[in-house]
Amino acid sequence: MQDGKPVWNGRCQQCMSCIMRCPVQAIQCGAGTRKRRRYVNPNEPVAPAVGMQAAQTRVTSIHNLIREQTMEQSVPQTQNQPMSDARQIFFASAGKTLPVDSSVDMTHTTSAVEKTAIDGLQNNVEFIAQKDIHVLTKDDLISRQLLSPLNSQAKRVALTEIHLHLGAVQERHVYASAEQIWYALRGTATLLLAEDKECAFVAGDVVRFAENAVHGIKNTGTDEFVYLSVTTPPVDFTSV
Repeated sequence: MQDGKPVWNGRCQQCMSCIMRCPVQAIQCGAGTRKRRRYVNPNEPVAPAVGMQAAQTRVTSIHNLIREQTMEQSVPQTQNQPMSDARQIFFASAGKTLPVDSSVDMTHTTSAVEKTAIDGLQNNVEFIAQKDIHVLTKDDLISRQLLSPLNSQAKRVALTEIHLHLGAVQERHVYASAEQIWYALRGTATLLLAEDKECAFVAGDVVRFAENAVHGIKNTGTDEFVYLSVTTPPVDFTSV
């Protein structure tokens, strides 16, 4: 918005997003949209939610794997016996942080042996439920602290999902003892760099900022801009 009027960045692609999203129907396309209902895809919310049902299935699979491992301890194995599909999936995903349904009780076990296996698993794999993801807001910016000192024991890295509303700006700043990697997920933005330089940053792009590198970002697109930020070592963004 400039002087109270909408301004398009570049050539209009006729996606009708501005017409459909205007809360007071101030934007029209001639008489064709007047007195017509508006529609926004309900499957594309501002802050996408993690699929709980799928997450619970993953946790259930891990429980089944642990039970399978417990049984294998009492059953002789042949040297060339192939791993089951569950074991292959589990070991392929080892080390990754997976979202889970908070209603799943990871401490529920059926035997002392199984409990030991779960305890051992938790020492190497850290699960973070949606309810443990802290959300920070500042002006037109939403920051979802997916993996941070607020909910994780990770000492070397933090993972953040940032949503910038239309026209939102994250002013230029530096981190003296941390570097960041940004991965653009959705939308179009402009990177704000040192010496007043700027650079286009669109969905699919990746950029790395070393320690003391000046960087900022502005949503210059026609919709919300979303990107992931990897910070190492972690920074306490609650005080930023």
